[in-house]
Amino acid sequence: MSDVIDSTIGAILFWFRRAGTVRYASQQELTSVSYNRLALIPRYLACSVLAIVLLSGCQSGKEVAQSTGHFKKQKTGFVERKVTVDGVTHSVWVFVPSDYNYKPKQLYPAILFLHGLFEMGNGNVNVLAGGLGPVIARNPDHWPFLTIFPQSTGSWKGADREKLAMAALRDAQKEYAIDPDRVILAGLSFGGLGVWEIGAHNSEKFAALVPVSGPAAPALCDDLRGVPIWAFASTEDPIVPAQGSVDTASTDSATRIEIIGSAAPAVPV
Repeated sequence: MSDVIDSTIGAILFWFRRAGTVRYASQQELTSVSYNRLALIPRYLACSVLAIVLLSGCQSGKEVAQSTGHFKKQKTGFVERKVTVDGVTHSVWVFVPSDYNYKPKQLYPAILFLHGLFEMGNGNVNVLAGGLGPVIARNPDHWPFLTIFPQSTGSWKGADREKLAMAALRDAQKEYAIDPDRVILAGLSFGGLGVWEIGAHNSEKFAALVPVSGPAAPALCDDLRGVPIWAFASTEDPIVPAQGSVDTASTDSATRIEIIGSAAPAVPV
């Protein structure tokens, strides 16, 4: 198991060295905690974080939704579902892998993905336009994760938006054969901040947290202690300083920080 985790970490470092970005990880957590959960996260998920940064917004949400029109099985590809929270019905998009069997003999890994501000809305397909949506659309036949895309009307701060995110996850878990030990919470920009906050409040629900360019949330560090986290940030990000991810992740005594790039922030090691 440890070899699988080490190879995944190596893949992250390889891609981020090429991109000149920053990678922070609680490496002691990744290599010593819960192998049965983290070792099942494939290498290409880690590599896809780079694609999130490079490809976000390159396709419209409609184009992403249509990218799986060739899937032969019904109810696979990008599927729109309805989730009701406190009497209000919300649209939630779910990507269902092409090989998904509705009478499954296996459990599938899943990602709950929180969008950034540019993908906010009130039930429109724009939620798929950034982050993991365009990444999946590049090669949807080979994306193995059930991927859940709730949509908020702004950021992911606050109890109401946390309720929406967790309700979307519960709905997917009722409908699909999701492995409870392989559920990842990921998000981009303000969705990354949502990962810090919602992950801290519901850490028992997730195998790992993957915030990408998320603003800092150092007040949550105690709640995040011991939670497997891969946090990504770019030294070239003009909006969200990379230091924010460092400040949030590095307060855990188990965290090791590796900084890549000429503009890397100064952090304790």
